[in-house]
Formats: sequence, C-alpha cells, structure tokens
Amino acid sequence: MPRPFSRFAYRCLLRLHPPSFHAQFAREMVWIFDEVSGREGVARLFADAFASLARQWIVRYAFEKLLIGDFTFSPGPGATRELFAWDRIAFPATSLPIPRILQGSVASFAFIASLSLLGLHPGKAAAFRGVTGGAIDSACAPHRIHATLQVRVSDWPRGEPHTQVRSGVLVVARNADHSAEWGDSNLVPEPDPANILTWLNGSVAASQPPAQLLTAQVDNARTGANLNEKILTPSNVNSTQFGKLFTVKVDGDVYAQPLYLPDLDIPGKGKHNVLFVATEADSVYAFDADGASAAPLWHATLANSAQGAQVLSQRDVSCFFIAPQIGITSTPVIDIKTGTLYVLVRTKESKGVLHSDEFHQRLHALAITTGAEKFGGPVEITASVKGAGGGGSNGRIAFDSQRENPRAALLLVNGTVYLSWGSSCDVGPYHGWLISYDAHTLAQKNVFNTSPDARDSAIWQGDAGPAADKDGNIFVVTGNGEFDAATNGRDYGDSVLKLSSGPQGLKLLDYFTPSNQAQLNERDNDLGSSGPVLLADQPGVHPHLLVTAGKEGKIYLIDRDRMGKYQPGDDPHAVQTISASHGAFGAMAYWNGNVYFIGSETRLEDFSVERGQFKLKASGNTKFFDSGATPAISANGTKDAIVWAASSKNWNEPPGKFAVLYAYDAADVNHELYTTEQNSARDRAGTALRFAIPSVVNGKVYLGVKGQVDVYGLLPPH
Repeated sequence: MPRPFSRFAYRCLLRLHPPSFHAQFAREMVWIFDEVSGREGVARLFADAFASLARQWIVRYAFEKLLIGDFTFSPGPGATRELFAWDRIAFPATSLPIPRILQGSVASFAFIASLSLLGLHPGKAAAFRGVTGGAIDSACAPHRIHATLQVRVSDWPRGEPHTQVRSGVLVVARNADHSAEWGDSNLVPEPDPANILTWLNGSVAASQPPAQLLTAQVDNARTGANLNEKILTPSNVNSTQFGKLFTVKVDGDVYAQPLYLPDLDIPGKGKHNVLFVATEADSVYAFDADGASAAPLWHATLANSAQGAQVLSQRDVSCFFIAPQIGITSTPVIDIKTGTLYVLVRTKESKGVLHSDEFHQRLHALAITTGAEKFGGPVEITASVKGAGGGGSNGRIAFDSQRENPRAALLLVNGTVYLSWGSSCDVGPYHGWLISYDAHTLAQKNVFNTSPDARDSAIWQGDAGPAADKDGNIFVVTGNGEFDAATNGRDYGDSVLKLSSGPQGLKLLDYFTPSNQAQLNERDNDLGSSGPVLLADQPGVHPHLLVTAGKEGKIYLIDRDRMGKYQPGDDPHAVQTISASHGAFGAMAYWNGNVYFIGSETRLEDFSVERGQFKLKASGNTKFFDSGATPAISANGTKDAIVWAASSKNWNEPPGKFAVLYAYDAADVNHELYTTEQNSARDRAGTALRFAIPSVVNGKVYLGVKGQVDVYGLLPPH
C-alpha cells in the first residue's frame, strides 16, 4: 500500500493498544516504522504490531483469568527484553500460547476487514480517518502523518492554491502533546498530488506545518518562496510596525544564507526555534531565533587549531572578493531525517617554516542539536578526472583545494549531498566541479568536471544553489570557458547543464548553450553568474521551464525537457530571451505565476508567466546600482506575499557600505513597503557583503552581514 496510508494505518493500529502502552511506546514505534519501512517494507512491522496488540491485551489480568487461568504471569528478564527491545525489530523467540494467537487473529481480522471495507467507500474512509466537514479528529487525523506528505514544485497543477509545496522543505507534524515529528521528503517516495488532495479531503491548508528553512532559497527548485508565512503581511510591514529587533554577533562574515528550524530540542536547554549561522571564520552557530539569549545554543569551531589549522586569507587565494577570512562561504543544507547539517569548510595547515602550507576542503556532517561531528566526518574533498585541460598531468586533472572556490549553496537530493566549485578572481588553473557524497556515510559517489580538456567553466552562480527537479535531475550553470560540446567535445563553458546521478556517475542528460557563447567567453560575461530557478508546471507545449540570466543581462527561459543544446543564430532553442539589465547575479524568485528579477542597475521587475512566456507586469521604484539582488518571497500560500531583497557591496566598492533591506508588495512591486533606511537610527543594517540573501521565516527576517546577523520583525507595542 502507499507509504503515507500504511503509516496512517500503523498509527491507528497502535491506538488499539492499551492506553498505558500507547503513551509509553507508541512514539518510539512510529519512529522505528519511519526508519525501517523505507528499507525493508512494512510487512514485518505490521506483523510485529499485531503480535504486540495481542500480547498487550491478553497479558492483562482479566484476560489471563478468562483465557489462561488464575495464575501469576511473570515473564522472565529475557522475555521482557525481547518484548521491549525497540532498538531492533524481531519476532518473539518462542511461539505465543494458543489463546493469544486466537485473540490476535480475531483482532487482526477485524482490523484488516475494516480497512478493506472502508477502502471501497472513500466517504466512509474519510469518516474513519476523523475528517467530518473539513474538521480533523485528533485520534487518527491525517495531519499527524509523518513528514512524507511533501510534493515538489512541478507536481502541482497550475492554479491550485498550493502550487509550491516544495522538495527539500521540512514538514513538521504536531502531535497532541505538541511534540514535533521530523521527516524529509527527499528520502521518501512521493504520492500523486491529486490523490493527496482527495485523501486529505481539502484539509491541506488547515494542516500546513510551521515554516522552516533547510536549504538556500527555501527549496531545491530554488524558487526562494516561503509559503508558510502567516505573521508578516503587506499591511503590517512598514516603518511604524516593523523594524530591527536584535543582532547576533559572530566571529566572521556571513555569506551563507542563515537556516532555520522550529521547536528543536537542544540537550539541557529545552526547545527552541533555532537559527543556524555559518561564518568565514569556519564556525557554525545555533542561536535562539527569537533572541531569547545573545549566547549561542551551541558553537562548532571547524578549523582545528590543535592540528595547526586556520582559515584562509585573501592572500592565500590571490583574490580580494572575500576578505579578510575565507572559511565557509556556501550555504549549508540540513537533512532533517537524520538531524544533520552539512557544511563545506576550507582550512590551511602549517607544516613548519621549511614547508608550504597545506590547503584542505572538508565536508562536515554536524548534529543539529549539538554541533557534534557525525558519520565519521569530516571527509576530505579529493577528486580527479581524465583530461588534458589546464593544471592536468599524466592525462588527469586533480581537484585543487587552494584554487577551487565553493560559492554555490549545497544541495541535498535523495540522500545525496552535492557540492560545486568555481574560482577566486579567475585565478587559474581552475575548473567547474560537481561532486556528490552519500548523506549517511559521507562516501564520495560521483564526480563531474565541466572542462576536462580545457579550463575555467566555473560553477559559482552568485552564491545561489544548484537546482533539482522532482525526478532528482540536477541543474547547474557554468561561467566563462571553452565550449566544444557541439563538436563532440567535453567542455561546457557558459552553459546550463542537466545531469542525472546513477551507478555510472553523474551523467550529462542535456544542456543549453547560448548562440553567442564565444563572445560571452571572450568578454568574461559568465552565463553562470546566476543560478537556475525551476518554475511550477505551465500549460502549453513547454510545461517544465527553467529561468536563469548572466552577466550579459539577458534572461533565458529554457525548456527543461528539451534544452536545445547549442544552435547558431539568435538563441532559437530558447523558449524566450529578454534583455533585462546590465548584469545578473544570484538568482530570481518565483511565486504564484510570477518571476521576480533584480539585475545590476535595474529596479525590481515582476514578470508574469503566461502559457510559457514572460510578460513584464510591473517595476519597483528603487534602482539597484550594485550587483543587483536575489529576491526572497514570503507569503501565506497565494496571498499576503512580500518580495524581500538586500542591496550588497559591489566588487569594486570600498568596504564600509551599509546593507539595505527592502520589502515590496508582491502583488504590486511598485508599492515599496519598507526599507531599513526609513528609520536608520533604529533599523540600519550592518556592513554589506556581496550576494546576501535574506531569510524570511516565522515572522522574522534574518540578514547576514559583516560579523553579524541582523534580525527584523514586528515591533513590540508601545
């Protein structure tokens, strides 16, 4: 049976146990079900639950007298251990007595017969589940199903009220005791959305989970849209009601987008809404996201000074873009199924005055509750591929920890963590790398190099992340470099790549390369200065669209199913192209049939998507003179949407410029709701960094700046 339904049935079966047993063991048994069912199926789990049901009722004193006789039931220690050994699933070592088997058989037959009859009558099944007139009974209600009810962006039909329930976003289901159950849709087969809507009988909106942020730009489609924001609205985001609440200080600059989890139980410190912050000083912090304390809940320092490790400097990489420290730049990602935060860390280690420093990059897996290392981590990043390109020797190109610069965010798909690299100030030799690791063992799985027979072709995307669709296909955009794939080569400069990950490694499925790629390469007009955004399904001949833009300032709308590869002319293989700005950095955002774009020296632009075509709908009134911005969206489903953006430091500006946070009404971006400079004495943000993406979640906006995170929200009443 489908896993969501089987889990629902399993929970209801547990509720048939005696109340004392259910209160003590039900949650743990459900946890075991979630851990085991995906690997081993549900048959043994249901068999064990039925056996448990029989045991628990039969061993009670009244049943003992009725069925077995008047004697004292006193199982030995070994039997007790067998019965309650929840750290493994096993059948009893000895057979049950005949009366118990008969009792369990009757209960099992009645339960299965009930489910079978109800399965023939959807209306009755809804009543059994506790759904009556849209209300949900707390006993066996669908909204308490573990976090497997996750549907990816392109699964939903256009026009449905929840067109962006996203992959990679945590769903938290509340129990009656207000505890939270955690799940990750990336590790669970996804049910058909139409069936989900029928099964929930219209209760999706009523059971929306609290908001959270597990990955850059909210989801794996990189839409940037948090649809669970019920506190901030266009009516209350203004300089009278909204402003800076507090600031958390950290030990380095914050380029990585802050992440967020609600109701996380921190050992010895209780439950907190937690903000995760990674810094260029190679630190990861967990803070109370509501400002209950300035001290972190935990702090992990990942440059091991005892081993002589320290963070890099701009001199180490011959590039001043990130200064004075270079440690953690790419946004981490959280796997809520295992409670793990994955982070990519750069260090250098001194080997004495007679030896050169050693440079390292390592993937760390940290427990979200303590910051402790998991899965035997960290693991050293090493790789090599066959090729004759720059920096290669003996027919192979090796990964260079000093030269390769990880700026694009981490991606988690189907139990695999994807990392990517570009350059520091085009200091060569460098290549574009995409490397994947098993999320549970940290074993390296696959390696892909974008320029094995040349050089360059970085994957940096203005700090935005690689994207993934519902089938697990990976999309990245490369920067300037040689392109010869159209003539049977293996080099993919200035291209959008679609890859699948399988036993044979990261396999290139398709690609899109602009017709003027040679000119883009010659002028350093990286297509890959922006990352890809995957739109929700569209009507017409191009249902699956991807949008991106580059330093040339041109927006490309691309069919993900038929990307077109390379064709000469004026981009005849693109669904649409639009000359929109003087340059694009970061990524766009998508919400409710609208794409929001902020390019260099342009205003916020809102493009409506109509039958696979962009149409300019409105423009904001503030011009972004620097590197533009990556917008973020907060909305309550399809209403009360706000576009957020932060101005950043341009590459050639002197340090010291203040960041500015902007808020626009998403329904009319010409309506500017708020800026931090409207009441600068109260709200001014810290020193700006490049490509900052605000995190908007649970009524607050978190903005990473130099040495701190500024936190904004509704001001307390006077």
